[in-house]
Amino acid sequence: MDERMRQTAAMTEPAAPGDARPALRLADASDAAALAALRWAWSATSDDRDPDRLTRDFITFMSSTASSHRCVVAELDGALVAMAWLAFTARPPVVGASGRRSADLQSVFVRPEHRGTGLGARLVQAAIDLARAEGAEHLTVHATPDAAAFYERFGFEPGPTIAQLSLRG
Repeated sequence: MDERMRQTAAMTEPAAPGDARPALRLADASDAAALAALRWAWSATSDDRDPDRLTRDFITFMSSTASSHRCVVAELDGALVAMAWLAFTARPPVVGASGRRSADLQSVFVRPEHRGTGLGARLVQAAIDLARAEGAEHLTVHATPDAAAFYERFGFEPGPTIAQLSLRG
């Protein structure tokens, strides 16, 4: 069994008979359309007119970033209801440490009808566990002000020295 299969097996929460909780697992390329649909549900506006393009973009993204990104999904009755992405970055070696990695938690989304059930907490904890299992030294998240307290419950702390430069437009 390869490492990714072991991670998926460790993450998957088998449903007990009668358990209505979504199961957590790692997404794979076959989930691209469902992930695009989640993203569409999250952020589409009336100005967005091409969900098929977003699906194609997700297929391209997942195939081109398979070595650096993982997506934890929550699945219920065959449908994805939540996602959390991890982006892994190799870091330069320092004296006494090579093979350093960091991770960034991105695009955490739970469908509105599943919010308030603890699913977001399960999803974030699974992502933290996965980042740790893949050897990340630290995990960052760029939280909205409304979500900051949620992430602080997991031990995330505001960084005193982060500086960000927008390179758009």
